[in-house]
Amino acid sequence: MLDRLRRCFQSESIFFKAILFIFVFLVINCTNYSVSKTQTVPPILISLSARTGGGHLLVFRGTNPEFFFVGYKLYVSNSVNSARNPSSLTGGVDCENRGIIPNLPLEYSIEIYADSVGLSPVNTGENGNRICKFPVNLSSGSVIAVRSLLLSIQPGSQVYQFSTPSNALVVP
Repeated sequence: MLDRLRRCFQSESIFFKAILFIFVFLVINCTNYSVSKTQTVPPILISLSARTGGGHLLVFRGTNPEFFFVGYKLYVSNSVNSARNPSSLTGGVDCENRGIIPNLPLEYSIEIYADSVGLSPVNTGENGNRICKFPVNLSSGSVIAVRSLLLSIQPGSQVYQFSTPSNALVVP
């Protein structure tokens, strides 16, 4: 039995070496590739409503099937311009407790609440496609905008690439 397994693995190693050779050959001879960065799609914000137990629920439409999709960043400001175009893109709030990756053109929701301990249960009438939670308190009259993040692997570095800004919503 042991000899039979050994022969099986020896013959497969030749097969895998052949597949590896073909793969390397194709990669070296492939001239149809791009060195430009992938552009991630910004979310489209649909509505922002106050939740019964506190916090807010942001409903948006997002399509991010990119392999290196990392998540979202929330920007809060007093004006539409500064929420959509902050002085530093790294200064926003990260989306925590991520559950699913939005990859279909559906409506999804994000919970916005200062408590960063997991997602709250979905109440009746709320969007059940809960993505994650932004651990921040919003005050009435503030303006929010969201950007998608993509991990960009460049030779010698790994950085986040930000999408263009979403539309802005005023906090009720």
